[in-house]
Amino acid sequence: MRLLITGATGFIGARLAVLARDAGHEVVATGAINNTAERERCESLARSGIEVVVGSLLADDLAPAVTRGCDGVVHLAAAQHEAHRDDAYFQRVNVEGTTRLLQAAADAGLSAREP
Repeated sequence: MRLLITGATGFIGARLAVLARDAGHEVVATGAINNTAERERCESLARSGIEVVVGSLLADDLAPAVTRGCDGVVHLAAAQHEAHRDDAYFQRVNVEGTTRLLQAAADAGLSAREP
């Protein structure tokens, strides 16, 4: 299964990407790089052979590009309160970014399934 994991530069996403790959899935990892820890996780994923696409789900072309050809999506990307940003930032990243991802997944032929 080709699996997209958003938020893969985060603590949980990076570990999930490796576990999914080790379980036999082809993994596409995406996330932002806002600090040294995220950069190190991104580099570690790439060194381990996981495809990493750096960027924001708010970018017009990112969500369609990363969902294309995927069989499933694990969406972990989110703005964290540690960013000390205003409410509009969280609305834009967490709601608009998720909306864009959902639309791109639907356009790519993915549909919600119960586990």
